[in-house]
Amino acid sequence: MLVIAVLCLAATALAAQDFSCNFDSGNCGFIQRTDDKFDWTRQFGDTPSWDTGPFTDASGSGHYMYTEASYPRRPGDNAKIETPKAYSFDGGNKCLRFYYYMYGADMGTLKVYVGNKMIFEDYGDLGEFWYTADFFVPVSQGTHKIIFEGIIGSGYRSDIAIDDIVLEDCSSSNTPPPPPPTQAPTPPPPTQAPTPPPPVTDGATPPPPSVAKEN
Repeated sequence: MLVIAVLCLAATALAAQDFSCNFDSGNCGFIQRTDDKFDWTRQFGDTPSWDTGPFTDASGSGHYMYTEASYPRRPGDNAKIETPKAYSFDGGNKCLRFYYYMYGADMGTLKVYVGNKMIFEDYGDLGEFWYTADFFVPVSQGTHKIIFEGIIGSGYRSDIAIDDIVLEDCSSSNTPPPPPPTQAPTPPPPTQAPTPPPPVTDGATPPPPSVAKEN
């Protein structure tokens, strides 16, 4: 897995939301891009293909969006959707959260962009689970749309699903702390030579060496 972002801790304070969508009442104004090969599909329940895709949405009772990998799709075909409007990232204090599902032996790749900058990527078979992506968006200026791209893998068992998308101001509890200041290491104490024995006083006769007594 490659995640091009700084992970957030779980938020414990209410943050101002720019955008929120669970797809239960529609597609929330998401726009199907035209610079791709096919479109995302809004779905309730399981996907048509065996051994790929979710059985329900992330909540267990609603809708989600997914990329259908069956014929006429081919390996490498991609589908893109983007948010209905652009959002300001000035100040660099936005967090993005969403659920995603990538089950299937032929699984491809999910990418997320802010404008032209890729901020998230995951690929391969992750099993029959909804995963949560929750991270600080590494973009500090400009007004951009958020784009989700699903790329077909090696075969039809490559359905990719997303749900419950939220873009919001990061709270104080989930904003990554600044790195600690760089400090020079404390040098070790200087090496000292051992203290030599005191010199013999001038004029004094040193004691004779010890000699064993004869019997």
